[in-house]
Amino acid sequence: MEGGTCDTAARRGMLRWYLFTGMAHLMSRRSPLMRIMRLREVIQTTGLARSSIYSRMSEGSFPRPVSLGARSVGWVSDEVQDWVEARIQERDEL
Repeated sequence: MEGGTCDTAARRGMLRWYLFTGMAHLMSRRSPLMRIMRLREVIQTTGLARSSIYSRMSEGSFPRPVSLGARSVGWVSDEVQDWVEARIQERDEL
């Protein structure tokens, strides 16, 4: 199937089953530990260009990074993942 349609349908089916059986926590994609993502990984995860990330941050529609040093920043992985999941949810609500 194109674009991972099969994977998405299978995941939705599994999610329904886990929700029905009360085991939704097994579907969590989050790691037990928060971690910091550097810009390259944020770009790979979101599919956005660097300029789009910074533009959306200035609009308040993308998570802001945390300072790692004088000239270094990183993004909290859970916040970036939440942003990605919100885009998927918006798509599915249309």
